[in-house]
Amino acid sequence: MSKKKIIIIKNIIITVVIWIIAVIWYILGPVYAVIVDEVAITIVEVLNVPNINGHLLAFGINAVILIGSSILYFLIAKALIKKFTKSDEISAKIKWKSSPQTDQELWCLAVYRIWGTFRGCPEYIGGVLHTDIALEQEIMERDWGICNAEECITMVGKLIFDTVEKPERAWDLCRAMQILGNCYAAQLFSRKILNEYSVKVAFVIQHEFSNWEELEENYLLGYADWANRIYKEKAPNHIKYRIECHKKIQQSNSIVDVRNIDWHLNFTESPTKLSKKDILSK
Repeated sequence: MSKKKIIIIKNIIITVVIWIIAVIWYILGPVYAVIVDEVAITIVEVLNVPNINGHLLAFGINAVILIGSSILYFLIAKALIKKFTKSDEISAKIKWKSSPQTDQELWCLAVYRIWGTFRGCPEYIGGVLHTDIALEQEIMERDWGICNAEECITMVGKLIFDTVEKPERAWDLCRAMQILGNCYAAQLFSRKILNEYSVKVAFVIQHEFSNWEELEENYLLGYADWANRIYKEKAPNHIKYRIECHKKIQQSNSIVDVRNIDWHLNFTESPTKLSKKDILSK
């Protein structure tokens, strides 16, 4: 769901809640007025208070209730609006922190866009919105045995140098880039370190593959070989789903559409900053 649709839905919810409160007040208002009027007259009669009209007393009490209800209604509406507005602001900050902010970061993110689609958030670094740091740390320790920056960099080195065949190379190089994103999402190191080592992996990928198509084709072949070893008889289902993820991201209007990302991007030059508006509008 797009950000614009979410904002519209939130505004509708706020409006509906406010109207419900207004309708309740409108319905109960006359009831309160009648009850207060009868109580006031009874009090005046029972206490036999001179020079006080029961209807005037009821009018005064109703006026206080009306003013108090209006103030309460205003405060509730204000609180609802503030809550939703603050939620939007926090969400936008987290999304921007999770998103690629330069052309080089976008290129590196596109390297593992298939896995990012499998994870659910191909447009965010590490394939995930950076909201649950503890969970990301748990996943890195469980799946990779990585608990800190040093262990991450060591694993990246193994993935870069341990294989020879192209399908295996594509599978491992994409995973090397992926776990750098994962570790950044888990706050195991800074964005500066993320970019420093992502660029190193990018140089290797550009040197060994000719274009995005060759990289992703070999990645899927490498994944299939890995899945057959790991999942055995269940491998076909896993392979099928990974291919479906590839098709899904190919057909989406995403920032990681490789048709719009220059394979030959020069990583020796200073990175170009991306438009925050363009990134968050996707």
